[in-house]
Amino acid sequence: MANGKILRQLIKAGATGDSAAFRRVSEAVIENERQKQHHLLANDLEQILYGEHLQQAPKNAHRLIPNAPVDKERGLPLLDIKQPQRSLEEMILPELSVLALE
Repeated sequence: MANGKILRQLIKAGATGDSAAFRRVSEAVIENERQKQHHLLANDLEQILYGEHLQQAPKNAHRLIPNAPVDKERGLPLLDIKQPQRSLEEMILPELSVLALE
């Protein structure tokens, strides 16, 4: 769980309406949980924070990425699969790269 200093910053940012500080402190909490290997909690917090920005695949879409491998002893995921926050259309590539894609 987040320490007292981070919780104070988070609540202060929320109470004062400082959305930039709220997001920054929230991201620090998420990163702190990842470092403690609390990946499920970190993923849940990230979904709450960025939920409206993350693009979810339709339920009937063919899954291109297999399920993440898990540790045999504890069943913990061995990696995190993250959805991109930006689409390919938003990427700006050098013209040489664009020509190679055509």
